[in-house]
Amino acid sequence: MPNESTNNVICPFCGESVDQKLAECPVCGAKLFDELFICPRCTASVTSKDAICPLCGVKLATEISKVQIEGGSTYVVTDENFSYRLFKTLTGMDYKGLILSKMNLQKIEKKYSITDATAYWLTATQGKEKTIDPQRLDFELMYTVSEFVKNNSQSVTIIDALTLLISSNGGQKVGDFIKYISDLISTKDSIVILPVQDNFMEQKDYDFIKEYVQPINYKEIQNEVTANKEAEKMRIVIRKQNITGKKGDEKVIPSSAKVEGTVTSDMKNDLNKKSMLTDTTQNIEEVKGNMNQSVATGPIRIKLRDSETGAVLEMELDIDNTIDELIESAGAYWEKATGVYVIRKGNKILRGNMRIGDADVRDGDIIELIPDPEGGI
Repeated sequence: MPNESTNNVICPFCGESVDQKLAECPVCGAKLFDELFICPRCTASVTSKDAICPLCGVKLATEISKVQIEGGSTYVVTDENFSYRLFKTLTGMDYKGLILSKMNLQKIEKKYSITDATAYWLTATQGKEKTIDPQRLDFELMYTVSEFVKNNSQSVTIIDALTLLISSNGGQKVGDFIKYISDLISTKDSIVILPVQDNFMEQKDYDFIKEYVQPINYKEIQNEVTANKEAEKMRIVIRKQNITGKKGDEKVIPSSAKVEGTVTSDMKNDLNKKSMLTDTTQNIEEVKGNMNQSVATGPIRIKLRDSETGAVLEMELDIDNTIDELIESAGAYWEKATGVYVIRKGNKILRGNMRIGDADVRDGDIIELIPDPEGGI
């Protein structure tokens, strides 16, 4: 195996440039990454010094294959069992887990011994378990992932149903969905895992998502084990997402974190005292939103779904726009009589002259235009 690069990485806590081999930042002392070693044949945990896997007995080579997982990234993994091994490892490291699966949730629990994650079965069948119709890609699925990521500063989502989603919606829509969630997590300490099998989709369908994902070819590593009779231990390095925006000696605030005014060290100390700053990687906008001390002052972008046709409209709104103005704009575009519709956000019904800024409609939200349950005018 080639030697590891000596390139530097950015500390996600203080923004300093640090040698990627260092486990702790020499400036602020923060832990930079977690790591574990696993057997590539059976995925059992091993140590860096083990010569034989204690579970399956395969001989372990002195060389080590490195797999690096970084916050803010989406990974296509060529093995479902290994994908769930990564997922379970991350949830054991305090990442909040979300499962969107083609399998019955009882099978997930039995097969992978996962009980502490939020899980949905992607099926049109209604039952006692949490289910989402895979054809509701533009609303329920997007909304579920969006709300989960926004409400958890450190999260991991696994979606083991790409083939099902493509057959239900087409490659283009699934590509748009993967782009949306990849953009959503890109400035957060969140990870998305997409398990696939060999020949899982046509090349034209894969082309829709390949720009937004990073491959982890676990099958190739397994094949090397079979051919060489010795397994290179896999070193999995899990790094936090850098949201400081620091590049060299210049600090740049990511566009998703721009706020009016300056957040001083005194303000941060005050937030800590009130237990609102739960994660040092949580961006400034989320912290200030939690404190209810400020509201967005610029335009926000949302997606509005027509519940009757499934069409989705991307809109840019000002916080001083009203719900009625939103409905009128959408109605004009879709040629609808606007007096008989309202907006639904989660379980809330929004209507009338309520300002967007007062309706808890946030940048990146997915909301729905529905017939007024009260009949309208």
